[in-house]
Amino acid sequence: MRKRKNKRKNRASASDKLVVELKNNLITRLDDLMSKLLNTAPDRLFDLADAASSNEEQARLFDLMNTVRTLKPELAKSFNAEIRKRLVPAAQFREKDSHRQASAGELSLVDTEEMEGMVLIKSIGGRATDRYSERLSHLEARLEHLLLKNRSTFSARAITPTSFCQAFDAAIKPHFDTHARKLLFQQFEYEVANKLEALYDSINNRLIDAGILPQIKLNLGANHNRREADRQQSPTPGNP
Repeated sequence: MRKRKNKRKNRASASDKLVVELKNNLITRLDDLMSKLLNTAPDRLFDLADAASSNEEQARLFDLMNTVRTLKPELAKSFNAEIRKRLVPAAQFREKDSHRQASAGELSLVDTEEMEGMVLIKSIGGRATDRYSERLSHLEARLEHLLLKNRSTFSARAITPTSFCQAFDAAIKPHFDTHARKLLFQQFEYEVANKLEALYDSINNRLIDAGILPQIKLNLGANHNRREADRQQSPTPGNP
């Protein structure tokens, strides 16, 4: 009897460690991507300002550039906090997400600026989700399987590109107007949403190593062809 309890305890301990490891991996990789975005955004905004068609637009871009530089530590911290909020046990995330979707469904209470932000998140998140559809499908299956062993497992929906877009929007929204957020989201799509392949492969591979549905194999050839097509269609930084 004691041996059975010890086995169950050891399995629980191993799955707890796995969940923590996956969370730390996600947070570290996203922090790195966000850091690169915040480091490169001022230079790209400077280039946009240099090519601006009016003095007014140039002044706005220079102001945005300086604000991003000033707020860089705060924006990085806020994004990190938003990601951590999403890496809660799946049941908690589903409950919060259902409340958020219910609020978003009250269209009569959503102003134009809020609606534009929602459309922006949906469009960028949707393009990235299509790009990583196979990886996300495998992640969902593996995380659901891990959830059966450990209730602290986070939801696959918490780590979709759309969820990351929502986290980014929550981090920048208090500081920037709609026009500035659109420009920053262009940088986000280029520096983060389009560069999630290694993150998703890392999580999938760690789950495979832990014996979580290892029989699922990525169709890397098809994904490579899809990525090449996506790269040709994706907007370059600074272009809508």
